[in-house]
Order: sequence, then C-alpha cells, then structure tokens
Amino acid sequence: METDPKQILPISNRLHGIHGHRLKGKSQVEIDNVGSEDRIDFKTIDEIVAEEMGLHSVEFKFTGSIEGGGGWKGDVKDMILYVGKVKSLGWKTKHNTEPAIGKIVREYAFRLYFLKCPISCYPK
Repeated sequence: METDPKQILPISNRLHGIHGHRLKGKSQVEIDNVGSEDRIDFKTIDEIVAEEMGLHSVEFKFTGSIEGGGGWKGDVKDMILYVGKVKSLGWKTKHNTEPAIGKIVREYAFRLYFLKCPISCYPK
C-alpha cells in the first residue's frame, strides 16, 4: 500500500485545465482527464507532509493492502490518467506531484494555524 503510486494535483490546476478545455473544445460536451503527468507513493507523501510540518523522527506504520493491491476495496493499485487531449489544447500542469503535495500542506497549515480555519470552513 505504501508504494501504490497515485496522481496528486492541486484543485486550482484541475480547474484551470477544465476551464481551458471548455473554452477551446470543439463540441458542447467534451470528456477528458485533467491530472498530473507523474505519480507518487504514500510513503513519499507522508515524508513530505512530515517535513513541511517540521516533524522529525516520525515513525510510519502501514497496515498492508487488500488482495490484488491497493489500500481499500475498489482501489486501483497502479494507474495514471492520460492527459494528452487536454495538453493538445494548450494546458499543462503548473506543479508536478511532489511540489504540489508540499504546496497543499503549506496552504492547509497556514489556514489551520494562522487563520484558525480547518478545511471545514473552506467555501463549498
């Protein structure tokens, strides 16, 4: 489970991709993937979160995965979205996965510690 790679992309990047695709698409309905072009495993995500939060000597415990891989029933063990169609319209991600994780953690920590606003007070 700790090595199952996933794609992570800040919501702002996804919205930018969707909006750009809507403006440049050729038909009323377009179906496409907006995602990162790389992947990251959970152990690396955990290490980035700990580093960004200034936590040292953190011990990670992984409970394993279900039969066939993945961390939960229905989870895909290894996948990456094809983003060629949206890229052909001029979109590209602003952040690869590792920097995106750090950015997300820093933004959340700022909201939590300085604004006293956990994720529950984000606009719906």
